[in-house]
Amino acid sequence: MSELTNPRNADLRRQLLATVSTLALAVVINAPQASASDDDSDNPVVWIELGGQLEKQSGQGDAFIPSFITKNAPLPGFKGVDFQSQTGNNYANGFEGKLTFQPENSDWVFSASALYGRANSTKILSHITPGHHLTIKTLYVHYSLTNYDPNRFGCCKTIAYTTGFHHAYANMKAQADYTHAVLDFMAGKDVGLGMFGHNGSSVISAGVRFAQFTSRANVTIHGRPDREFVKHYIHYGHFTYSRYRALATNRYSVIEDSKHDFHGVGPAISWNASASLLGHPQNGELGLDWGVNAAVLFGKQSAAGEHHTSTVYVGYNSNSRGHYYKSGGFNRRRTVTVPNLGGFAGLSFRYSDAKISLGYRGDFFFGAMDAGNDTRKSETVGFSGPFATLSVGLGG
Repeated sequence: MSELTNPRNADLRRQLLATVSTLALAVVINAPQASASDDDSDNPVVWIELGGQLEKQSGQGDAFIPSFITKNAPLPGFKGVDFQSQTGNNYANGFEGKLTFQPENSDWVFSASALYGRANSTKILSHITPGHHLTIKTLYVHYSLTNYDPNRFGCCKTIAYTTGFHHAYANMKAQADYTHAVLDFMAGKDVGLGMFGHNGSSVISAGVRFAQFTSRANVTIHGRPDREFVKHYIHYGHFTYSRYRALATNRYSVIEDSKHDFHGVGPAISWNASASLLGHPQNGELGLDWGVNAAVLFGKQSAAGEHHTSTVYVGYNSNSRGHYYKSGGFNRRRTVTVPNLGGFAGLSFRYSDAKISLGYRGDFFFGAMDAGNDTRKSETVGFSGPFATLSVGLGG
């Protein structure tokens, strides 16, 4: 009734409603487009990251030094070999990968990452002492002569000959293989709120970390610590001559196989941040990236191995010889709690939906390994060094 009686008011209302509807529609249509141009193009929904690293490592395990080496270390045969050099390569190389998902128009970030590194080595060391040679002169005579006169009988002669003596020596072959693997499953939120610029981020995450470390070694050692000589005087009637014979000594051989490992899982937290230094992602941007992480892992460490030693005793003659064997081993398992701290810093260059990153990273797992052989020895596993990654963004 009011619209019929007041046609001008009705028309005004229709025009106002049409205007508001048009503006609302324009906002609805244009708002997502603005968001896509400003945010989504700069922040793809999915990032796939692949890379590699070269890292210095620690916690591989102790060298195996049998007792016959420690007892005879000062002797010539063992002075030329560094038995402590049994452990593997000091640097591990490997690869890493990471998948990151951030829903559109959301500050939540979900990620899964894997890091794997490996080092192996074979070392062959050998040492031998300088040789010794002596000239021995022996006088042969007829024993029936009671009054020897070489000028009269001419029955005797002197023969000169040279005898070579055995060397002191040691040789070692050591093979070592070391691996580490770390998996992370994290959920976090970008709480940067623009503190590092329009294209910066500051993501605090929590999740689960799994870690596994393995160290294997095989060592073979042969050695004769020393070789001494003694002078004997042999008497035949009125005549005496001398000769040299080897003094009693030992030859040793040992083979050892061992394995040390740790595997654990536990809660983890991290803070990863980035800030733009120069440029814009669409035209090329240089950024600074950094982060820290911490975890507590609950797991088991184990150490197992066996060794066999063979000793050959060599006396003055063939009747004074012996061959002895001795075997030993260890097998330990233990439940442990391992704190973990790490961090990284680096530079990245981003162009549109691709990014290259270079940096330096360190991660340390305190008391993770039982690195001892016959006795337990707790040791920290750590790896640190440069890394490089290539990332590609999808969606958005």
